Amino acid sequence: MTFFLHAALFTALALLVAHLFVRTSSTPRFRKRAQHALTAIALLCLAVVAWDLATGGIYFTVFGIVVSSWEISKPITYAAICGALALWLRDHTEQPSWTSSHRWAPAIAALVAIASSIVAAMFCIRAAGGADAYGYISEARLWAEGRLIVPDELAALEPQIGPAFAPLGYIPATTPGAIVPIYSPGLPLAMALAQLVGGPAAVYVVVPLLAGIAVWATFLLGARADDNRTGLMAAIFLASSPLFLFHTFEPMSDVPAARSGRSRGRWRCRPERRTHSAPAWRLRLPFSRVRIWRRSPCS
Repeated sequence: MTFFLHAALFTALALLVAHLFVRTSSTPRFRKRAQHALTAIALLCLAVVAWDLATGGIYFTVFGIVVSSWEISKPITYAAICGALALWLRDHTEQPSWTSSHRWAPAIAALVAIASSIVAAMFCIRAAGGADAYGYISEARLWAEGRLIVPDELAALEPQIGPAFAPLGYIPATTPGAIVPIYSPGLPLAMALAQLVGGPAAVYVVVPLLAGIAVWATFLLGARADDNRTGLMAAIFLASSPLFLFHTFEPMSDVPAARSGRSRGRWRCRPERRTHSAPAWRLRLPFSRVRIWRRSPCS
């Protein structure tokens, strides 16, 4: 598969070079065909990416030739190059893409948000492997069971070691011999609802879902502050941020807090910049308070 991808990239570059060398004599029909070919190559590379993500990779033989693909970095790079070249050719013959992009920016932003949730759901950690993750998931289970007071036999050691017997995210309860969670209830409540609907494994889908909402909220914020194109670029930058991607894989409150941070309070935009018709309540809701999502246990 690497050979075919290299061949596709070589074809794209050959089309570009041919256009540059015969630019003065190239016909609109040639430019149109080159644009369509580049677009087809970009879509083929994206199809390879989707197949790799869905199946874990490609491996088969054709007439004794091994065709394989186990990584998505190369086809994504080739798709970006071919797509950029296709847009470049289009902009030389038609209305510039940036001028007309405000019409289809919301649809692309929605696709980016959906893709962000899908990628996070596919690669997210499905275990309470850390102290913070345990605190959120265990509190979600308690909310789902309708109780927040947990009996703890180690509470008998409190006179000797103080509150050190309680795990991270819990403190001694006023009820003797028990502990209670102290993490902010926003994420545990959302996880508890997911657990009641889809079972214990559903708690790990909450953060990927909120990741998509965070990307969409970023688009709405940028669109309200300037226009749809600004919102689209902001959503793409957020969705492709390595730090954001890393936190979408963890069952923790970083992504939900980031999402609510974009929605908190009133957005004070200059009147001349309010070119987007999204009402303010769509940016503030749901869960517009950051502290409901995240609060340090030590605060």
